[in-house]
Amino acid sequence: AATATTIVSGCLAMRCRFLVYCIYSFFSVVVYAFVAHWIWAKDGWLAELGAHDFAGSGPVHLFGAINRLIGILWIGPRIGRFDGSRPAEDFLPSSNASILFGLFMLWWGWIGFNCGSSFGITNRKWLVATRAAVTTISATAGGGLAALPYTRIRSRGKVLPEDVANGILGSLVAVTAPCACIHPYEAVIIGFIGSLCANLANHLLLRFNVDDPVGAIGVHGAAGIWGVLAVGLFADSELPGVEVRAGVFRGGGFELLGKQMLLVLSIIGWSVLTMNPFFYLIGIICSGDWRNARVGLRVDPGDEVTGLDYVVHGCVPKKSNLPTFQREQSYPSESIRNIRDLQQGDSSLTL
Repeated sequence: AATATTIVSGCLAMRCRFLVYCIYSFFSVVVYAFVAHWIWAKDGWLAELGAHDFAGSGPVHLFGAINRLIGILWIGPRIGRFDGSRPAEDFLPSSNASILFGLFMLWWGWIGFNCGSSFGITNRKWLVATRAAVTTISATAGGGLAALPYTRIRSRGKVLPEDVANGILGSLVAVTAPCACIHPYEAVIIGFIGSLCANLANHLLLRFNVDDPVGAIGVHGAAGIWGVLAVGLFADSELPGVEVRAGVFRGGGFELLGKQMLLVLSIIGWSVLTMNPFFYLIGIICSGDWRNARVGLRVDPGDEVTGLDYVVHGCVPKKSNLPTFQREQSYPSESIRNIRDLQQGDSSLTL
């Protein structure tokens, strides 16, 4: 529940009201409980059908990704992200070292995330936990093998840390669902494809002016869908310790794959049905204008341009970013007023 909730924080960064996110965090846990019950409770309707997701590519990652996509569409992009009113340098990653440090923290923690989903080591659970660990690490090898040539081709010879990090994280998300019912060599394939899904989806979203500062929709959404469907392709019903039907490549036909597709569609549908009313209602409550929920979801334009780290926490940007900070501090008040008027005059509802 916590993971599905925190996924959204990076996507709405730098323009979302803190109170809105706090309310969202509580609401997200409530609606997540339904999805978790469907797939993991013995009497959950997807569990009874035979759908399988061992550690949460669908209920955790895909659910969080669709929530964040809906949130982004409601709240809109950061000021100047796509209209050229601010330099592109303002939207580059602020610390590549932090990106890689965060990657390694998640990489290590994911082993516990997937292995811990066996809920013990007694009887045959230790076999399941061990298998999950091996396939998880194997998948990241495939993810890295895909991410490195991808970023070099896209950037014409450079290796961009954000592409590598998102590629490896995409491989981890993809292997989360099938990690207990596949073999290590299959995990490499799943991780390789998951890495490409994550990076390709993120760069496709940019073409549609979807402003996801951390690339989490591709990582958790596209790779999450692939991970859920990979169960229907690669699942081995003869592996000890896990109950699952055989996938397409194991002679089980398309029955399991069809149920995995139903799992994906049910999560997307539930997210759309619950999150659209939530963002609209919270937006109009905070703005007092039922025609324009976006104003209630966003911080003041002047605060956004200055930077919430400084406005909320008093943190002056690091020395290398000081010229940009000083320029933003002297951002013309007339421009701020124009942005605010434009934002308040936008009565369109995205979804």
